[in-house]
Amino acid sequence: MTLKDKFVQDDTLHNRKRLGPLAWIVIFIALLFILACALGAYLLVTRNVSPLLPAPKTSPTQIAQQVTVTVSSITVTPTIKPSPVITWTVWSTKNPLGQAIYDGPPEIKAWVMRDYQAAQKWKMDHLFERDYLLAHLAEYFTDKGLEKERRDIQDSFDGSLKVISAPLLYQARLPAPMDRPVFNAFSADGMQMNLSDFNGADWKFYDTRTRKLINAKVHKGTWGYTLEYDPKAKRWKIARLTLKYDLDEDKATYVDEAFRVIVQR
Repeated sequence: MTLKDKFVQDDTLHNRKRLGPLAWIVIFIALLFILACALGAYLLVTRNVSPLLPAPKTSPTQIAQQVTVTVSSITVTPTIKPSPVITWTVWSTKNPLGQAIYDGPPEIKAWVMRDYQAAQKWKMDHLFERDYLLAHLAEYFTDKGLEKERRDIQDSFDGSLKVISAPLLYQARLPAPMDRPVFNAFSADGMQMNLSDFNGADWKFYDTRTRKLINAKVHKGTWGYTLEYDPKAKRWKIARLTLKYDLDEDKATYVDEAFRVIVQR
């Protein structure tokens, strides 16, 4: 049987020609090809698939960073830039004493506590490094807090006292719940937060010349601090000492305003 006969055969019974087996195979393959082309065109249009285009140079991480993510009360709007823009809201409420305060998202309060403890630990880690402390204070302190820390360090190393204090293991240990910094209130704009920390017998005094402990009595007390958010540094900084309360004497020995008006520059 020739190749032509495989495509077209004579039907002597009906006196006509009919398609051969090879012709039916070719027709079947052609139909499959047409069907595949049609399906591919459909997917290309409906799913916006561009297999012939080069792969984008933007990494999946950069693409994901352009998405706005909402977690609880914090709205994060990341961009390709390394620092995200973070916004949050505060609301009016009352504390256990019945005083009107502003409260805020727990994630923001945890963030403030973290930055506060990081600042205090940083200072303790470099307790006897006068020049290093002075050079980097502005990374952790601002406003009156920066002025006070700079003055205290200069007095401790250059003044007549030459004494510096630090808590053992960086945290005082008073009976619960007063064994860690606690939240007091936010400012009305949410850009400042006041907290209380506690000092007690774990606080020690050192001679900055000999680095030896000094035998001194430490009064148990409450210290109030206000932290202020720095939008450029994307961190909370200690802005001022607002309260010193002596628990042994049961009286305040120092009081300052918790919040200040921030002037935008």
